[in-house]
Amino acid sequence: MPTILYTGISPKNQQVQNLAVPKNLSDPYLRECVRPAVNSLMVPIATDKINASSFRDPTTAWLLPDKHWRVVIGNKRDQGHRGMALLYRSKDFIHWVKAKHPLHSAMGIGMWECPDFTRSMLIVS
Repeated sequence: MPTILYTGISPKNQQVQNLAVPKNLSDPYLRECVRPAVNSLMVPIATDKINASSFRDPTTAWLLPDKHWRVVIGNKRDQGHRGMALLYRSKDFIHWVKAKHPLHSAMGIGMWECPDFTRSMLIVS
């Protein structure tokens, strides 16, 4: 089923990751989506040192041979001077677990907006 992961705002004014699914799968344009009762899926937790005002832009999820979904979310730390890509995994696309360490991070670059993976091909001539 087509699924949308998107950033929303919680009642605590935190950026959180939500889920929406098509209301009518017979609509070829999937014009109307609904939020399942199970939301928000990924929420910043103080013990994880996630900046709740800069926790956004989930990538397109991908499924690996271990049958776990993966998604990356942009974030920043250290007063905004360390940008990072936080990695999450899930077996069921509902319950997500953050990896112990960021997929990647770097000092001096600020918030990472819209991180994403692309499939590329190196052409050597």
